[in-house]
Amino acid sequence: MSDQSKILVIPEGETVLTSKLLQDKKDWEEVIIPDSVKEIVDAAFQDCSALKKVIIPESIIEIPYAAFANCVSLEEVEIPDSVTKIDSCAFHSCRALKKIVIPNTVIEIGESAFRDCSSLEEFVIPDKMTKIAAKTFDRCTSLKAITLHDKIEEIGDSAFSECSLEEFVIPPKVTKIAAETFFECTSLKGITLHDKIEEIGQDAFNGCSLLEQIVIPDSVTMLGSVNKFSEKINGAVFSKCSALKKVVLSKSLKKIPTDTFYNCSSLEEIVIPDSVQEIDRDVFAGCKSLKKLVIPNSVKSIGAWAFKECTSLEKIIIEGDPSTSGNLVNWITNRELQGCNAEIEYKNGKYIFKDNALYSADMTKILYTKSDITEFTIPESVEEIGPCAFENCRKLEKVIASKGLQKIGAHAFNCCESLKEIDLPDSVYLIYDYVFRGCISLSHFNWPNECPEIFYGTFYGCKSLTHINLPNTLDDIGECAFAGCSSLESISIPESVESIEVNSFENCSALKRVEISSGTKFKKKTFGENVEIVKRPKTRKK
Repeated sequence: MSDQSKILVIPEGETVLTSKLLQDKKDWEEVIIPDSVKEIVDAAFQDCSALKKVIIPESIIEIPYAAFANCVSLEEVEIPDSVTKIDSCAFHSCRALKKIVIPNTVIEIGESAFRDCSSLEEFVIPDKMTKIAAKTFDRCTSLKAITLHDKIEEIGDSAFSECSLEEFVIPPKVTKIAAETFFECTSLKGITLHDKIEEIGQDAFNGCSLLEQIVIPDSVTMLGSVNKFSEKINGAVFSKCSALKKVVLSKSLKKIPTDTFYNCSSLEEIVIPDSVQEIDRDVFAGCKSLKKLVIPNSVKSIGAWAFKECTSLEKIIIEGDPSTSGNLVNWITNRELQGCNAEIEYKNGKYIFKDNALYSADMTKILYTKSDITEFTIPESVEEIGPCAFENCRKLEKVIASKGLQKIGAHAFNCCESLKEIDLPDSVYLIYDYVFRGCISLSHFNWPNECPEIFYGTFYGCKSLTHINLPNTLDDIGECAFAGCSSLESISIPESVESIEVNSFENCSALKRVEISSGTKFKKKTFGENVEIVKRPKTRKK
């Protein structure tokens, strides 16, 4: 029997129900609304924390914005057939509501109408509705059953995110699965897609950790969503689907966007169709069960860290020809394969994999090396080390270079944390940016005589570097060249150096003494505040 002191009876004759009529919102457990009330104002019952039951009279046509929002004790609501619209946030955060019957007269339910109704277990979509608005059931963590009909044409962003749905069939008139539709639906095991779907938005299935397989129909031309500010495509469509083993991609896709299969740790098999032209960054990062991958001839570029931490990946087969399909070489580097130890095979025969490294066919350029190497001897035929070629080879301790070496690309030895020994021949005339960045075990280095410039960040973060020998043929030292070399105590700058850029020795905390020619140009921030600058008189040229 209800406690009469907890029941509020709205007086007969009132036509508009406002929050003022509710007096002390926190006390009422039940509200009786007379038929004279024709309108309920926005947020009328909002924050009625004790309210458990409401019977809405036949005189009401619309349940307005946030009408019962945050009524955390609401368990029972009776909605009459007169109601045609439930506005946005109407029952937002009604966390005790387990079941609600919506009459078939309702043609519209607004955004976030039942958002965060964490006890709601089932729901039947009214027959006249054609749209499920954004976030309608977002964070309805107990929602296991949703009954849909074939008239549904649109499902909005995050409509079912964090629900407990186990199976879902996309209605036949829906052509787009919006962003985050099933985000973090950790109970979802099966999803059925039809052949009229054209687009699957960013994070649509992100975190669906029980989803084991998915077949994307050929009607789908786009994965991800276009960022309205940058116009780039945001991906992560199947990111963190940790049980996903098999994926069949649409044959109409041109791009696989960022993070699409990020941390799909059970993914064993995927066929990339020959419609795909671009594989973006981090697409397969963390796919630890993936063993083999074939890159079709259509692919023109692959983004950074695309195969990062694919620890079981044994082979990547490249079917493309760089001369016809773009510069494929530059992206097959240790940056794309960080933490991976795959062999790379080029079907076109223009690149060869030999002795743990990928070379140009004429063996004049190193493009990539396997990440588990501890020592590497550069063949005499090699003239160039490509960008990122040894990047993240964290076990590499020693490199023996040949006399024919001439160029070293940017980031070539970036983050080779164990590298202690590398001697470059004087034939090297060009060393690009960040080549030895993060080589924290490198203690000494002899700069090649024929290389006139130290570029940006070359030794950035080489915190064990105590000695650097600079030749009298050096012209310039670039910005941040030795930044973070915290063990470097002194350095002698040769007279040939014309300028030293700002922050070249930033955060060299042990640096106490710098010998430099009086003719060398540098700024105040080039060295630390407590560094002794010893200027040598410039030698007159005869």
